[in-house]
Amino acid sequence: MARLPAVFMGHFVEVLRSVDRHTDLAAVIGEEGKTPASVRAYCVQRSLPLHHVTNSAELAALFVDREELCGRTFFSAGCGVLFPQTVIDTCARVVNFHPGDLFTCRGRHPLPFAILKKLPQMCISAHCIDSEKIDAGPLIARLFLSINYNVSYAANEGVLLSALTGFADSVIALLQREGFKPWSWQEELAAPYNKKLDPETLARVLNSKHIGIL
Repeated sequence: MARLPAVFMGHFVEVLRSVDRHTDLAAVIGEEGKTPASVRAYCVQRSLPLHHVTNSAELAALFVDREELCGRTFFSAGCGVLFPQTVIDTCARVVNFHPGDLFTCRGRHPLPFAILKKLPQMCISAHCIDSEKIDAGPLIARLFLSINYNVSYAANEGVLLSALTGFADSVIALLQREGFKPWSWQEELAAPYNKKLDPETLARVLNSKHIGIL
């Protein structure tokens, strides 16, 4: 089976490793000033071209300047740069890994919101981006994990991140199956977008040693 031509953008090296292992990865794109050291180091180790952008306009310009990026599957995981329609239309498909459930935790800070809402589970959602709407588009798969309210935020986030690579492996395998179609779910079934948490509340969640008392 031919390897899926791909591009990656984001902060989650866990997904990057999977994309690199299972696809023909042409390049990695990072957010200027925010690309984690783990992603930078991986690109150096694997001799992967690393481009940086600061906004949607620069992302669109990158695809105009670099024709070799066009026509590929664009994997995104943990990046704040939104996809302009011109880039979406240029790619074979855009696949986003959102660290939250699209039905309950769309938008910013999905895991902190899940904890503040006292939800029993956290989630990773893999979905296609086919428009400029945020955390919308056909759903490929979701992975649910229990939230442990007896430990810290960091411990729960570590569980979520540790599951990312295996989940990404499964998603890529699904995408390579002949005839596989993502589920075009009805957006009106989902909860409203979460607004950005204020800095004090966010810090309280992120630094919590026992999230059950939040």
